[in-house]
Amino acid sequence: MQVYRTFFKMLMRNIASGLLYLGIFIIISLTVAKNSESNDFTTFNNAILDISVIDRDNSTLSKALYDYLDDCQNIISIDSDEKKWADELFYRTVDYILVIEEGFEEHVRDENYDNLLTSYSAPDSNTSYIAQSQTESFVQNVCLYLEAGYDYEQAALKAGEISQITADVQISNGSGTDAEVSSVSYFFTFLPYVLICMLINSLGATLMAWNRPEIKARTAVSGTGLTARNAGIIAAMTVYSLVIVGIFIIVCIFSYRKDFFSESTIYYGINGLCYMFVCIAITFLVAQLSKRVSALSMWSNVIGLSTSFLCGVFVTRQLLPDKVVAFSKCLPTYWYINVTEELKYFSGTLSREAWISMGVQLLFAAAIFAVSLVIIKNRQQKNA
Repeated sequence: MQVYRTFFKMLMRNIASGLLYLGIFIIISLTVAKNSESNDFTTFNNAILDISVIDRDNSTLSKALYDYLDDCQNIISIDSDEKKWADELFYRTVDYILVIEEGFEEHVRDENYDNLLTSYSAPDSNTSYIAQSQTESFVQNVCLYLEAGYDYEQAALKAGEISQITADVQISNGSGTDAEVSSVSYFFTFLPYVLICMLINSLGATLMAWNRPEIKARTAVSGTGLTARNAGIIAAMTVYSLVIVGIFIIVCIFSYRKDFFSESTIYYGINGLCYMFVCIAITFLVAQLSKRVSALSMWSNVIGLSTSFLCGVFVTRQLLPDKVVAFSKCLPTYWYINVTEELKYFSGTLSREAWISMGVQLLFAAAIFAVSLVIIKNRQQKNA
């Protein structure tokens, strides 16, 4: 118990070094969840632009084009002086200016109207193409109806009807169901990054301090056996990690009270505990490989960021190349994300594949611990 208490006190002194990552984690998870609630990411909405239309033709067709654009966008009146248009675009009074030149209707039938529709937009505008595309689509439809024998008024009416036809476009959630994603899922999706960074910076620093020759010599001459000392250290690391996870859970409860108390949260917690042991094992290995405490920050960022980007924490797997996804199977974070992806659309039961993924994480933890013990044993043999 003496080893456990001493090691745990040292851990609590180093907890401040990991609180920065806790703050980052809270900000990221809350921001993503808030954006997901305030925006519908599965549907597309038409953009409404502020545009201006200068009609110099004043014909039936030019008026129909004006009315059509007025239905699609927000038309704003501006000064007819062309010298002032650059200022209107620069100050974003309007996003797009369309000038219908005189003779537009007369030359539409022979499709010789390119120089009779003049448009202006800011060089850095990324939305003006919407109004440009709508204008071209309307005029092309009018030309088709004129060729079919319609007069200008009928052609404009038919072109307007076609242009109003829209499709309800949605992004599939990939689950095959219409289930909504719980806000808690965003919290646990980002957990691997912050957990590994916190443990490496705080737990890793304590392990390195404990491995100092003078401290090892002091504990070696004590009445506590090697097995008891190792058991005390392992118990302290586990309890400390549970404290860190407990802090995360408390933050999650206060942030997502509506969605937290559900059956899926239990499985999220079990999956998080499995990954916690992976993080402890990685921290234990890093502490054996690092020679300076200052290097721990580099280790945490390299491991945390690389695994997060490769395994689908920061970027969903659907957007990653197949080769990257195949490579990420060699990393424990991949198997953690396997479970969180299934729990996003939890239907009441957890699949066999999800339980296997949790087991794979524990196997990764055991393998990493074994590598660490081999390193320690080889180092002791060299010192002997």
